[in-house]
Amino acid sequence: MRRSFNKALLPKEPPKKSTVVRTGSAFNGWFRCMLADLSVTPKEFSILIAEPYSTVTQWQWRHNPQRHGQYRIAKGLERLGAGTYEDLKDKIGLLCARK
Repeated sequence: MRRSFNKALLPKEPPKKSTVVRTGSAFNGWFRCMLADLSVTPKEFSILIAEPYSTVTQWQWRHNPQRHGQYRIAKGLERLGAGTYEDLKDKIGLLCARK
């Protein structure tokens, strides 16, 4: 004997879209704002710090940088006049430590 399928269990409409915009971690938002304030594109910044462009875009939206990446970011932002290396390094370290 065949089992019957309960069609009442099927969805009647598509799922509602979420209004929450995912922007990544605290560091990701700060990094995007710093690049925008300095009028530097991610491509230009990747050339400045000698990191691949894909890595810089990941730092903007998804992942926090490893320790050596944090140092390179601080050096690059210092060259652009965003602050001193030590202050930037400490700020980046604090932002990356947050979850």
